[in-house]
Amino acid sequence: MGIQPIDLQVMYQQSANVSKMAGNVQAAQLSDSIMQQTTVVQQNLENARRVHSANDDKAKNTQVDNEKSGGGNGAYSKKKENQNEENNNQNDQPPVKMGPKYLGSIIDIVG
Repeated sequence: MGIQPIDLQVMYQQSANVSKMAGNVQAAQLSDSIMQQTTVVQQNLENARRVHSANDDKAKNTQVDNEKSGGGNGAYSKKKENQNEENNNQNDQPPVKMGPKYLGSIIDIVG
C-alpha cells in the first residue's frame, strides 16, 4: 500500500503548523530574555549612578575650606596655591622621549 497524495498533503500541513508554533515559542522566549536583560542593565546603570553620586557627595564633604579652617591665616592657602601652580607648570612640560618600545624587552638567554 503506497502513500496517497492526500496523506502527504496533510503531513506537510501538520509539519508547517508545528514549525510555526515552535517559532512562536522561540520568539516569546527571546523577547522574555531581552526584557530580563534590559531590566538588569537598567538596574546596573542605576546602581552605578548611585555609587558615583555617593562618591561625589563624599568628595565634596571631605574638601577642606582652607580659609575657614586656617584660623584666619592665609599663609597656608597661599602655599597650597603655589604648589598647585608648580604642579600645573610641570604638566606643561613636554614628555620625555623614550627609545623604541622593544628596547629592554629582549633578553638574551643564550649562554
